[in-house]
Amino acid sequence: MGLLMLLSFLAIRTSRGHEWNHTQSLVASSSEDLPDSEAKGDEVAEVLGLDLERMPAQDLNKLFHWAVENSNPEELRRLAEGQKHASEDEKLEKLKRQRENVAEMMAAMNTGPTVHEMMEANIEVLNNATSDSEQRHSALMDLKELLAHAPVDFSNDLHGMGGMDAVVRQLSSDNATLKAAAFWCLGTVAANNPPAQAHQLSAGVLSMILDSLRADSGDTLSKAVYALSALMRNNLDARTAFYSKGGIQVLSAMLADAEYYDDRLRRKALQLVHDLATDESQIGSDASALQDGALCAGVLAQVPQTNMDTSEKALQAILALTDAQPRIASLFQEAGADVVLAEMKSRVAKTIRIETDADEKEYLEEVISLVHEVWRRLTLPVGGSGQDDREL
Repeated sequence: MGLLMLLSFLAIRTSRGHEWNHTQSLVASSSEDLPDSEAKGDEVAEVLGLDLERMPAQDLNKLFHWAVENSNPEELRRLAEGQKHASEDEKLEKLKRQRENVAEMMAAMNTGPTVHEMMEANIEVLNNATSDSEQRHSALMDLKELLAHAPVDFSNDLHGMGGMDAVVRQLSSDNATLKAAAFWCLGTVAANNPPAQAHQLSAGVLSMILDSLRADSGDTLSKAVYALSALMRNNLDARTAFYSKGGIQVLSAMLADAEYYDDRLRRKALQLVHDLATDESQIGSDASALQDGALCAGVLAQVPQTNMDTSEKALQAILALTDAQPRIASLFQEAGADVVLAEMKSRVAKTIRIETDADEKEYLEEVISLVHEVWRRLTLPVGGSGQDDREL
Protein backbone atom coordinates (compact mmCIF):
# COMPACT_ATOMS: atom_id res chain seq x y z
CA MET A 1 0.00 0.00 0.00
CA GLY A 2 2.88 2.35 0.82
CA LEU A 3 4.29 1.91 -2.67
CA LEU A 4 0.92 2.79 -4.20
CA MET A 5 0.58 5.97 -2.19
CA LEU A 6 4.19 6.89 -2.82
CA LEU A 7 3.67 6.35 -6.56
CA SER A 8 0.47 8.37 -6.45
CA PHE A 9 2.19 11.26 -4.76
CA LEU A 10 5.27 11.13 -6.96
CA ALA A 11 3.13 10.96 -10.09
CA ILE A 12 1.44 14.18 -9.03
CA ARG A 13 4.74 15.86 -8.15
CA THR A 14 6.79 14.78 -11.15
CA SER A 15 4.05 15.49 -13.66
CA ARG A 16 3.73 19.16 -12.73
CA GLY A 17 5.02 21.21 -15.61
CA HIS A 18 5.66 18.07 -17.70
CA GLU A 19 3.69 15.94 -20.11
CA TRP A 20 2.44 12.81 -18.35
CA ASN A 21 3.65 9.52 -19.70
CA HIS A 22 1.58 6.34 -19.71
CA THR A 23 2.80 5.12 -16.35
CA GLN A 24 2.21 8.45 -14.65
CA SER A 25 -1.31 8.50 -16.09
CA LEU A 26 -1.92 5.03 -14.73
CA VAL A 27 -0.63 5.99 -11.31
CA ALA A 28 -2.68 9.16 -11.36
CA SER A 29 -5.82 7.24 -12.35
CA SER A 30 -5.16 4.81 -9.49
CA SER A 31 -4.77 7.73 -7.11
CA GLU A 32 -8.29 8.92 -7.93
CA ASP A 33 -9.49 6.14 -5.66
CA LEU A 34 -7.43 7.59 -2.82
CA PRO A 35 -9.07 10.47 -0.96
CA ASP A 36 -6.74 13.45 -0.81
CA SER A 37 -3.90 11.48 -2.40
CA GLU A 38 -1.42 14.36 -2.25
CA ALA A 39 -2.12 14.97 1.41
CA LYS A 40 -1.74 11.26 2.10
CA GLY A 41 1.43 11.34 0.02
CA ASP A 42 2.84 13.82 2.52
CA GLU A 43 1.95 11.42 5.29
CA VAL A 44 3.61 8.56 3.41
CA ALA A 45 6.76 10.62 2.86
CA GLU A 46 6.89 11.57 6.53
CA VAL A 47 6.62 7.96 7.62
CA LEU A 48 9.31 6.92 5.13
CA GLY A 49 11.56 9.75 6.26
CA LEU A 50 11.58 11.54 2.88
CA ASP A 51 11.59 15.33 2.64
CA LEU A 52 9.98 15.49 -0.82
CA GLU A 53 9.40 19.24 -0.65
CA ARG A 54 13.15 19.90 -0.50
CA MET A 55 14.27 16.97 -2.60
CA PRO A 56 15.97 18.09 -5.87
CA ALA A 57 13.88 17.52 -8.97
CA GLN A 58 16.37 15.00 -10.38
CA ASP A 59 16.21 12.91 -7.18
CA LEU A 60 12.43 13.12 -7.15
CA ASN A 61 12.34 11.79 -10.70
CA LYS A 62 14.83 9.04 -9.82
CA LEU A 63 12.58 8.03 -6.94
CA PHE A 64 9.54 8.03 -9.18
CA HIS A 65 11.22 5.89 -11.84
CA TRP A 66 12.49 3.48 -9.20
CA ALA A 67 8.97 3.15 -7.83
CA VAL A 68 7.62 2.53 -11.33
CA GLU A 69 10.29 -0.05 -12.15
CA ASN A 70 9.58 -1.89 -8.92
CA SER A 71 5.82 -1.96 -9.33
CA ASN A 72 3.29 -3.85 -11.41
CA PRO A 73 0.52 -1.88 -13.17
CA GLU A 74 -2.07 -4.58 -12.56
CA GLU A 75 -1.00 -4.81 -8.93
CA LEU A 76 -1.45 -1.05 -8.62
CA ARG A 77 -5.05 -1.36 -9.78
CA ARG A 78 -5.66 -4.19 -7.37
CA LEU A 79 -4.14 -2.28 -4.49
CA ALA A 80 -6.14 0.83 -5.37
CA GLU A 81 -9.31 -1.23 -5.03
CA GLY A 82 -8.19 -3.16 -1.97
CA GLN A 83 -7.07 -0.13 0.01
CA LYS A 84 -10.68 0.98 0.41
CA HIS A 85 -11.14 -1.79 2.95
CA ALA A 86 -7.90 -1.27 4.87
CA SER A 87 -7.77 0.81 8.03
CA GLU A 88 -5.48 3.78 8.37
CA ASP A 89 -3.48 1.95 11.05
CA GLU A 90 -2.91 -0.98 8.69
CA LYS A 91 -1.78 1.36 5.96
CA LEU A 92 0.69 3.18 8.19
CA GLU A 93 2.01 -0.07 9.63
CA LYS A 94 2.87 -1.28 6.13
CA LEU A 95 4.54 2.04 5.39
CA LYS A 96 6.68 1.77 8.49
CA ARG A 97 7.88 -1.66 7.43
CA GLN A 98 8.82 -0.25 4.05
CA ARG A 99 10.79 2.67 5.45
CA GLU A 100 14.02 0.74 5.73
CA ASN A 101 13.70 -0.54 2.14
CA VAL A 102 13.12 2.96 0.79
CA ALA A 103 16.11 4.30 2.70
CA GLU A 104 18.27 1.59 1.14
CA MET A 105 16.91 2.46 -2.29
CA MET A 106 17.70 6.16 -1.84
CA ALA A 107 21.25 5.30 -0.80
CA ALA A 108 21.65 3.01 -3.81
CA MET A 109 20.62 5.82 -6.17
CA ASN A 110 23.62 7.85 -5.01
CA THR A 111 26.28 5.15 -4.97
CA GLY A 112 27.21 5.39 -8.67
CA PRO A 113 30.17 7.50 -9.85
CA THR A 114 29.54 11.19 -10.43
CA VAL A 115 30.10 12.86 -13.78
CA HIS A 116 33.31 14.42 -12.46
CA GLU A 117 34.56 11.04 -11.27
CA MET A 118 33.88 9.51 -14.69
CA MET A 119 35.60 12.47 -16.38
CA GLU A 120 38.64 12.04 -14.11
CA ALA A 121 38.85 8.33 -14.92
CA ASN A 122 38.89 8.98 -18.66
CA ILE A 123 41.38 11.83 -18.35
CA GLU A 124 43.65 9.53 -16.38
CA VAL A 125 43.57 7.04 -19.26
CA LEU A 126 44.54 9.78 -21.71
CA ASN A 127 47.40 10.95 -19.47
CA ASN A 128 48.72 7.44 -18.86
CA ALA A 129 51.68 6.74 -21.12
CA THR A 130 50.96 3.01 -20.99
CA SER A 131 47.40 3.36 -22.40
CA ASP A 132 47.12 1.90 -25.89
CA SER A 133 45.22 3.45 -28.81
CA GLU A 134 42.08 1.42 -28.15
CA GLN A 135 41.95 2.53 -24.52
CA ARG A 136 42.52 6.15 -25.48
CA HIS A 137 39.85 6.00 -28.15
CA SER A 138 37.38 4.53 -25.66
CA ALA A 139 38.23 7.29 -23.14
CA LEU A 140 37.70 10.00 -25.77
CA MET A 141 34.35 8.58 -26.83
CA ASP A 142 33.23 8.25 -23.21
CA LEU A 143 34.20 11.87 -22.55
CA LYS A 144 32.34 12.99 -25.67
CA GLU A 145 29.17 11.18 -24.62
CA LEU A 146 29.40 12.44 -21.04
CA LEU A 147 29.84 16.07 -22.07
CA ALA A 148 27.25 15.90 -24.85
CA HIS A 149 24.53 15.09 -22.31
CA ALA A 150 25.80 16.84 -19.17
CA PRO A 151 25.20 20.54 -18.35
CA VAL A 152 27.68 22.92 -19.98
CA ASP A 153 29.42 23.52 -16.63
CA PHE A 154 31.04 20.10 -16.93
CA SER A 155 32.51 21.02 -20.32
CA ASN A 156 33.95 24.15 -18.73
CA ASP A 157 35.42 22.06 -15.91
CA LEU A 158 37.32 19.91 -18.41
CA HIS A 159 40.08 22.52 -18.76
CA GLY A 160 40.60 22.93 -15.03
CA MET A 161 40.78 19.16 -14.61
CA GLY A 162 43.56 18.92 -17.18
CA GLY A 163 41.23 17.20 -19.62
CA MET A 164 41.37 19.75 -22.41
CA ASP A 165 45.14 19.45 -22.76
CA ALA A 166 44.88 15.66 -22.56
CA VAL A 167 42.40 15.60 -25.45
CA VAL A 168 44.41 18.09 -27.52
CA ARG A 169 47.52 15.91 -27.18
CA GLN A 170 45.71 13.11 -28.99
CA LEU A 171 45.67 15.27 -32.13
CA SER A 172 49.40 14.55 -32.49
CA SER A 173 48.70 10.84 -32.86
CA ASP A 174 49.43 9.00 -36.10
CA ASN A 175 46.32 6.90 -35.47
CA ALA A 176 43.58 8.35 -37.70
CA THR A 177 40.74 6.87 -35.62
CA LEU A 178 42.15 8.34 -32.42
CA LYS A 179 42.67 11.71 -34.06
CA ALA A 180 39.10 11.77 -35.39
CA ALA A 181 37.75 10.94 -31.92
CA ALA A 182 39.77 13.80 -30.41
CA PHE A 183 38.36 16.27 -32.96
CA TRP A 184 34.86 14.95 -32.24
CA CYS A 185 35.33 15.40 -28.50
CA LEU A 186 36.72 18.93 -28.92
CA GLY A 187 33.83 19.91 -31.18
CA THR A 188 31.33 18.64 -28.63
CA VAL A 189 32.99 20.66 -25.88
CA ALA A 190 33.31 23.88 -27.94
CA ALA A 191 29.75 23.98 -29.32
CA ASN A 192 28.10 27.23 -28.18
CA ASN A 193 30.58 27.42 -25.30
CA PRO A 194 32.74 30.60 -25.35
CA PRO A 195 35.03 29.61 -22.42
CA ALA A 196 35.81 26.25 -24.05
CA GLN A 197 36.34 27.96 -27.41
CA ALA A 198 38.83 30.35 -25.77
CA HIS A 199 40.73 27.46 -24.14
CA GLN A 200 40.98 25.64 -27.46
CA LEU A 201 42.19 28.75 -29.27
CA SER A 202 44.93 29.28 -26.70
CA ALA A 203 45.92 25.61 -26.99
CA GLY A 204 46.49 25.96 -30.74
CA VAL A 205 43.56 23.75 -31.78
CA LEU A 206 42.67 25.96 -34.74
CA SER A 207 46.08 25.50 -36.36
CA MET A 208 45.84 21.74 -35.81
CA ILE A 209 42.44 21.65 -37.47
CA LEU A 210 43.67 23.56 -40.53
CA ASP A 211 46.73 21.30 -40.80
CA SER A 212 44.42 18.29 -40.71
CA LEU A 213 42.18 19.73 -43.43
CA ARG A 214 45.23 20.16 -45.64
CA ALA A 215 46.67 16.69 -45.15
CA ASP A 216 44.32 14.12 -43.58
CA SER A 217 41.57 12.04 -45.14
CA GLY A 218 38.43 10.06 -44.40
CA ASP A 219 36.62 10.42 -41.08
CA THR A 220 39.43 12.53 -39.63
CA LEU A 221 38.62 15.25 -42.16
CA SER A 222 34.92 15.07 -41.38
CA LYS A 223 35.50 15.40 -37.63
CA ALA A 224 38.02 18.19 -38.17
CA VAL A 225 35.38 20.20 -40.07
CA TYR A 226 32.95 19.53 -37.21
CA ALA A 227 35.47 20.79 -34.65
CA LEU A 228 36.19 23.87 -36.79
CA SER A 229 32.51 24.73 -37.10
CA ALA A 230 31.97 24.41 -33.33
CA LEU A 231 35.07 26.47 -32.56
CA MET A 232 34.10 29.40 -34.81
CA ARG A 233 30.36 29.51 -34.17
CA ASN A 234 29.44 32.96 -32.81
CA ASN A 235 33.09 33.60 -31.89
CA LEU A 236 34.70 36.65 -33.43
CA ASP A 237 38.18 35.84 -32.09
CA ALA A 238 38.09 32.39 -33.65
CA ARG A 239 36.93 33.74 -37.02
CA THR A 240 39.61 36.43 -37.00
CA ALA A 241 42.28 33.81 -36.27
CA PHE A 242 40.81 31.58 -38.97
CA TYR A 243 41.17 34.32 -41.58
CA SER A 244 44.72 35.20 -40.50
CA LYS A 245 45.86 31.56 -40.64
CA GLY A 246 44.71 31.04 -44.23
CA GLY A 247 41.36 29.44 -43.44
CA ILE A 248 39.65 30.89 -46.51
CA GLN A 249 42.32 29.36 -48.73
CA VAL A 250 41.74 25.98 -47.06
CA LEU A 251 37.99 26.17 -47.74
CA SER A 252 38.66 27.24 -51.33
CA ALA A 253 40.92 24.23 -51.84
CA MET A 254 38.30 21.87 -50.40
CA LEU A 255 35.69 23.20 -52.81
CA ALA A 256 38.03 23.12 -55.82
CA ASP A 257 39.34 19.56 -55.39
CA ALA A 258 36.44 17.15 -55.93
CA GLU A 259 38.78 14.18 -56.18
CA TYR A 260 40.37 14.57 -52.75
CA TYR A 261 37.35 16.01 -50.90
CA ASP A 262 34.21 13.98 -51.49
CA ASP A 263 30.72 15.41 -51.95
CA ARG A 264 29.91 15.11 -48.24
CA LEU A 265 32.98 17.09 -47.21
CA ARG A 266 32.33 19.75 -49.81
CA ARG A 267 28.80 20.14 -48.46
CA LYS A 268 30.30 20.65 -45.00
CA ALA A 269 32.65 23.27 -46.45
CA LEU A 270 29.68 25.04 -48.05
CA GLN A 271 27.88 25.06 -44.73
CA LEU A 272 30.96 26.60 -43.11
CA VAL A 273 31.05 29.34 -45.77
CA HIS A 274 27.35 29.99 -45.17
CA ASP A 275 27.82 30.18 -41.40
CA LEU A 276 30.84 32.47 -41.66
CA ALA A 277 28.96 34.87 -43.91
CA THR A 278 25.90 34.79 -41.65
CA ASP A 279 28.00 35.55 -38.57
CA GLU A 280 29.69 38.47 -40.35
CA SER A 281 26.28 39.85 -41.36
CA GLN A 282 24.99 39.66 -37.80
CA ILE A 283 27.85 41.73 -36.39
CA GLY A 284 27.77 44.25 -39.25
CA SER A 285 31.27 43.37 -40.48
CA ASP A 286 32.44 44.48 -43.93
CA ALA A 287 33.20 40.79 -44.58
CA SER A 288 36.36 41.79 -46.43
CA ALA A 289 37.99 38.41 -45.65
CA LEU A 290 35.23 36.69 -47.62
CA GLN A 291 35.82 38.74 -50.76
CA ASP A 292 37.99 36.08 -52.30
CA GLY A 293 37.77 35.14 -55.96
CA ALA A 294 38.91 31.55 -55.44
CA LEU A 295 36.36 31.03 -52.69
CA CYS A 296 33.51 32.38 -54.81
CA ALA A 297 34.60 30.28 -57.79
CA GLY A 298 34.71 27.20 -55.55
CA VAL A 299 31.22 27.85 -54.19
CA LEU A 300 29.82 28.46 -57.69
CA ALA A 301 31.38 25.21 -58.93
CA GLN A 302 29.14 23.27 -56.54
CA VAL A 303 25.91 24.57 -58.11
CA PRO A 304 25.92 22.17 -61.12
CA GLN A 305 26.61 19.09 -58.98
CA THR A 306 24.34 16.08 -59.55
CA ASN A 307 23.57 15.90 -55.83
CA MET A 308 20.75 18.41 -55.43
CA ASP A 309 21.53 18.92 -51.74
CA THR A 310 25.01 20.11 -52.69
CA SER A 311 23.55 22.46 -55.31
CA GLU A 312 21.07 23.87 -52.83
CA LYS A 313 23.75 24.48 -50.19
CA ALA A 314 25.88 26.27 -52.79
CA LEU A 315 23.01 28.56 -53.74
CA GLN A 316 22.31 29.33 -50.08
CA ALA A 317 26.00 30.08 -49.51
CA ILE A 318 25.95 32.55 -52.40
CA LEU A 319 22.97 34.34 -50.87
CA ALA A 320 24.68 34.46 -47.46
CA LEU A 321 27.89 35.85 -48.97
CA THR A 322 26.07 38.58 -50.88
CA ASP A 323 24.10 39.42 -47.73
CA ALA A 324 27.37 39.88 -45.87
CA GLN A 325 28.94 41.98 -48.65
CA PRO A 326 26.94 42.96 -51.78
CA ARG A 327 30.17 43.67 -53.70
CA ILE A 328 30.96 39.95 -53.59
CA ALA A 329 28.33 39.59 -56.35
CA SER A 330 30.87 40.87 -58.88
CA LEU A 331 33.23 38.00 -58.03
CA PHE A 332 30.51 35.48 -58.85
CA GLN A 333 29.75 37.28 -62.09
CA GLU A 334 33.42 37.14 -63.05
CA ALA A 335 33.42 33.40 -62.30
CA GLY A 336 30.62 32.85 -64.87
CA ALA A 337 27.50 32.82 -62.69
CA ASP A 338 25.27 33.72 -65.65
CA VAL A 339 26.04 30.49 -67.49
CA VAL A 340 26.04 28.28 -64.38
CA LEU A 341 22.66 29.54 -63.16
CA ALA A 342 21.03 29.33 -66.59
CA GLU A 343 22.21 25.74 -67.00
CA MET A 344 21.05 24.89 -63.48
CA LYS A 345 17.59 26.29 -64.18
CA SER A 346 17.34 24.36 -67.44
CA ARG A 347 18.45 21.08 -65.84
CA VAL A 348 15.99 21.35 -62.94
CA ALA A 349 13.15 22.39 -65.26
CA LYS A 350 13.70 19.27 -67.38
CA THR A 351 13.67 17.10 -64.28
CA ILE A 352 10.41 18.67 -63.13
CA ARG A 353 8.74 17.82 -66.44
CA ILE A 354 9.44 14.09 -66.05
CA GLU A 355 9.12 13.89 -62.25
CA THR A 356 6.03 11.97 -61.11
CA ASP A 357 6.38 12.31 -57.34
CA ALA A 358 4.45 15.37 -56.17
CA ASP A 359 6.68 16.08 -53.16
CA GLU A 360 9.86 15.84 -55.21
CA LYS A 361 8.36 18.09 -57.87
CA GLU A 362 7.48 20.67 -55.21
CA TYR A 363 11.05 20.54 -53.86
CA LEU A 364 12.52 21.05 -57.35
CA GLU A 365 10.26 24.05 -57.90
CA GLU A 366 11.63 25.52 -54.68
CA VAL A 367 15.16 25.00 -56.02
CA ILE A 368 14.24 26.90 -59.21
CA SER A 369 12.90 29.72 -57.05
CA LEU A 370 16.22 29.72 -55.19
CA VAL A 371 18.12 29.91 -58.50
CA HIS A 372 16.03 32.95 -59.49
CA GLU A 373 16.68 34.62 -56.12
CA VAL A 374 20.43 34.12 -56.53
CA TRP A 375 20.23 35.55 -60.07
CA ARG A 376 18.31 38.56 -58.79
CA ARG A 377 20.85 39.11 -56.02
CA LEU A 378 23.83 38.90 -58.38
CA THR A 379 22.33 41.36 -60.87
CA LEU A 380 21.13 43.83 -58.24
CA PRO A 381 23.11 47.10 -58.53
CA VAL A 382 25.35 47.59 -55.49
CA GLY A 383 23.78 50.13 -53.17
CA GLY A 384 20.60 50.29 -55.24
CA SER A 385 17.15 48.76 -55.20
CA GLY A 386 16.71 48.30 -58.93
CA GLN A 387 17.27 45.13 -60.91
CA ASP A 388 19.10 44.18 -64.06
CA ASP A 389 16.77 44.09 -67.08
CA ARG A 390 18.19 40.76 -68.27
CA GLU A 391 16.23 37.59 -67.67
CA LEU A 392 17.64 34.25 -66.58
